[in-house]
Amino acid sequence: MTPLEFGFIFDAYYQDKEEVLHSSWEQSRMLSYYIYCSYPKKGQNPSYTRFKQQHMPFYWDLGTTPLSPEEEFELEVSKENELTPSDWAARIAKLQGGKPIGATQIQSIK
Repeated sequence: MTPLEFGFIFDAYYQDKEEVLHSSWEQSRMLSYYIYCSYPKKGQNPSYTRFKQQHMPFYWDLGTTPLSPEEEFELEVSKENELTPSDWAARIAKLQGGKPIGATQIQSIK
């Protein structure tokens, strides 16, 4: 078997697994929709298409791909870098068991 043939087999296998995953999630979404519709609220009975868009959009509906674990970590790290000093103090306090950190303690750390 050549590497090209292996690549084709791998792609077909991956697509099959992806279709099975999508199918199971679509079934779950359809069930959720029918449960949602069985308890109608005034003015809240959306079509299935609207329900998909508002309540349960999946990445394949949006035309995007899921993030890899590395991309999720990079996104998480970039968000952490955007924290203000008071946010950092709150995080540190939470890690220390809820003891608040005063401004003098922060100054002494520097």
